[in-house]
Amino acid sequence: MKTNLLFQSSLATVYEPEPDILFADAQVDFEITLEMAMEFNQKAKEFIKDRKIYILFDGRNISISQISPSVMKYSSNNDHSNYQAAIALLIGGRVARGIANAYVRIFRPIIPTRLFTDEQEALNWLRQMKAQNTTK
Repeated sequence: MKTNLLFQSSLATVYEPEPDILFADAQVDFEITLEMAMEFNQKAKEFIKDRKIYILFDGRNISISQISPSVMKYSSNNDHSNYQAAIALLIGGRVARGIANAYVRIFRPIIPTRLFTDEQEALNWLRQMKAQNTTK
């Protein structure tokens, strides 16, 4: 997955292992701020230009306590739908899944968002979403 380095931000290192699918490897051990999330999205926009992308965000090393409510609200905002087509969130464990499910129910992201504990399943789902959107 970690091939074709695209960019680095204070939030994640981002790779493009296959066309239009980005793998964001989040390796943070501190609070994730709104500024970090905004920086990540700005850099993504700069690198992808006018394409729609499918993001696999690896948050297995992030605790929910590190993410502020303002980041959650910002991340679910429709402002990103002009370049993000789908997001697969890779999470670790049942507790994280429960909390992440609550996030999806409360903030209702406009972009199709699904939670996974298995990286290959997440990637396969993004491929399916891409194939569906390509045939439209």
